[in-house]
Amino acid sequence: PCFTFVPNQYVFSHSLCVITSGSYSTFACLTSDLHTVWAWENGSRMKQDLRYIHGDIFETFPFPSEVLSDGSEKLRGLGEKFFVLRSQYMQIHEKGMTKTYNDLHDSDVQNNEIKELRSMQIGINNTLLSSYGFEDIDLEHGFHAVGYLPEGKNLRFTISEVARGELLYRL
Repeated sequence: PCFTFVPNQYVFSHSLCVITSGSYSTFACLTSDLHTVWAWENGSRMKQDLRYIHGDIFETFPFPSEVLSDGSEKLRGLGEKFFVLRSQYMQIHEKGMTKTYNDLHDSDVQNNEIKELRSMQIGINNTLLSSYGFEDIDLEHGFHAVGYLPEGKNLRFTISEVARGELLYRL
């Protein structure tokens, strides 16, 4: 799932999930691998794609209390910085969200901007992990094959399968 901020004067498609929040803490949480794990476990599919259904994913996700109130200063700062860096990358490289995330997940792409986005992703994940009090889980960030995508298209910069399973159990 990919999230962004947009002006509130648009009319959105019925298949798009709109979350009315200007909170960078919420953005960071939704951008985290912790939320992605939850989304793929609890969401439905259309072909091989995730359908982000508000009631199945967003409403059931156990947000740390300070996230929805935008009370986590560290998470808010990380979310804002990630959003700005991602936006700059998209503009400089003339890429949309999908191609930007394809670069993020491609182990052959090693430019400084993507490395910084990966580092920001790690920071978001670790900060959120700490919000839950799960500091004892080693997320093992790196390039891992994920079971929810088809073979050959499933290598992602993410957390390990072991960490994924433990997070689902605890969440």
